[in-house]
Amino acid sequence: MRRGQKQSENHPKKGSCIKVDPIRDLKSIKRIKHYLSEKPRDFCLFTLGINTAYRTNELLSVRVCDVAHLQVGDGLELKQSKVNKYRKVTVNKNVVNAVADIPDSNSDIHIERLPCPKNRACCFHRTRLKPF
Repeated sequence: MRRGQKQSENHPKKGSCIKVDPIRDLKSIKRIKHYLSEKPRDFCLFTLGINTAYRTNELLSVRVCDVAHLQVGDGLELKQSKVNKYRKVTVNKNVVNAVADIPDSNSDIHIERLPCPKNRACCFHRTRLKPF
C-alpha cells in the first residue's frame, strides 16, 4: 500500500487471518433465499450448499444431468476438492424442489433423457425448443 492511502476496511491487514462461519440463523437463510428467488441457478446452488455442506467449488462442478433426476432420499456423490475423495449425501425435499425449479424458470428449455457420459446411470440434457 502506498503512503497516504487508506486501507479498505473490506480487506484484512497483512498477516491477519479471516474466519468464515456457516450461516446458522434461519431468519438470515430465509432472507438470502428470498433475495435469490429471482435467480433460479443461484437459489439452487445456495439450497444445495446449505443442505449438503458441500464446498463452493464442489457445488460449481454440479451439472444439471447430475441432479435433475434426484428424488427425496436419493444420494448425491461429489468429489471433495480438499481430500480428493467422494462424499455421498442424501438429498432432502428442499434440494429436490430447488432443482425442479430450474427448468421452469426458462420456459423455452426442455429436458430430455439421454445416455449419460462417463458410465453414469442416467443423464438429462437441456435443449432449447424451437418456436412454432
